[in-house]
Amino acid sequence: MKEYVKKTFNDLELPRGGVLADASFDQCVFDGCTVGGGVGPYGTVRNVKARKCKYKSTEPFDTIFEDVTIEDLDTGAALLSISNCLFKHVVLEGKFDKWFVRPTSHAQMDAEKYYAQVDWALDLREAEFEQLDLRGIPVKLLRRDPAVQVVVNGKDAERTSGWKDL
Repeated sequence: MKEYVKKTFNDLELPRGGVLADASFDQCVFDGCTVGGGVGPYGTVRNVKARKCKYKSTEPFDTIFEDVTIEDLDTGAALLSISNCLFKHVVLEGKFDKWFVRPTSHAQMDAEKYYAQVDWALDLREAEFEQLDLRGIPVKLLRRDPAVQVVVNGKDAERTSGWKDL
């Protein structure tokens, strides 16, 4: 595994079909980097660990994340929007800012096929988010602490005015 410590990455791109694998990032900064996009198959981030990094880049999209651990990711005050990404064995630990994970309508078929073969997608048990909105990932594939991490589905949120106070 290639290890990077306190390194700054500027304007790097993981294009569609590209692979980032077998890497560890400790206290690194990603500034102006792009994950996903373009035409072609999904990009892949596999067997990657990131600890206490800063992400000041564009939103990740059209990427598969597998066997990834992220601890204490600082995205600043802005909302990190993650579009049309798929997850398998991704562990999130520590403190996180605002995240919005959403599918796109054209990719719903891809997600259904992919998640049919996944035993678990995201492990959130040790994660603390300022705000987290997950869409498009089956709840049964989430590992969470039910004592402090609640699930509110969209239909319930529409009917219940006080769900944000949970």
